[in-house]
Amino acid sequence: MAEQWIRVGSGPSVGSVLVDEARIRGEGGPERPQLVIPLTIGMPPRVAGQTLAITELRALLYTQQHTPPTALACQPVSVGLTKGFVAWSMSNGTTGSNPVELRFFPSASDIELLERHRHAAPTGPFNLFLKLDPVVAGLQNFNEQQPGRETVVGPWDDPRLGMYAELYVFWTSTIDTVPLAIEHTTWIERVLPGLGYDQRRLLEVSLPPPLPNHGSAASEFDKATRALAERRYADCVAACRGLIGIWEHALGSTREHPVASVVAESLGWESTDLRRRFVDNLWKAANDISNVPHHPEGQSSSPQAVDVRDARLLLFLVTGLSEYLGSLPA
Repeated sequence: MAEQWIRVGSGPSVGSVLVDEARIRGEGGPERPQLVIPLTIGMPPRVAGQTLAITELRALLYTQQHTPPTALACQPVSVGLTKGFVAWSMSNGTTGSNPVELRFFPSASDIELLERHRHAAPTGPFNLFLKLDPVVAGLQNFNEQQPGRETVVGPWDDPRLGMYAELYVFWTSTIDTVPLAIEHTTWIERVLPGLGYDQRRLLEVSLPPPLPNHGSAASEFDKATRALAERRYADCVAACRGLIGIWEHALGSTREHPVASVVAESLGWESTDLRRRFVDNLWKAANDISNVPHHPEGQSSSPQAVDVRDARLLLFLVTGLSEYLGSLPA
């Protein structure tokens, strides 16, 4: 477990934050992945009239201990704690110990970068660093019912309203960075499946450079993914067709000197190398299917409609081919 102290100004600690790394988990699946980090906030008791509470907690997750902005693992989150004041110091001698869940919403690229960071780590636990920025306030409580103690009545003299409080916010409150040592089994068994990582992967796409008199390859790729998401399957195929054309111009391929030949020459393949046929067949298949919506004259009497499976398959095929071509020696 990892623990740090809550401090106000330059004084002693007024509470603690405890994280049990074994309880970190993933939720939401691939559509809405959530990285859940449970905290336990402990606030020791204080004398009546000196109640303290954490009213808000901003959380940032980093891959490096010194927490530079470039090491942010995902977007920060903030949790409001004034509803019910789940983190406050009671005056009845009891230490408040309340659970709070931080829910981060990493993107697919965030998850992939976290996985790279984990695989690049040396032997031992997977280390992340949790930076917590608290807002601490003093409370003047009203309508607090304590045995043997007079109830302080505020401007709303109605016990049916329950407890309420006046806040005095401290200007400076801090918590040192919490180092998290996460066992790989915890990450693999509790986090990744919940994030949907076992159902989906992020593939980095290499795209051809800008060319004169041609559209942007990145723009064509974005058009294809957007069209697929918006169920415009023929438009997705059209954007893939544009990407294929940009690659052919970037590589200088022709009908007599196809893409497979350019690849073979770049990588030094022999004429009998089976990879020539493999790349040639894939490229021809992608080219053929991308032309279906635009050349109905070559089809049978029943025009071939493009459905979601066709569009997705072509997009994945062109994506894989783009990644392959982008790795060729310059």
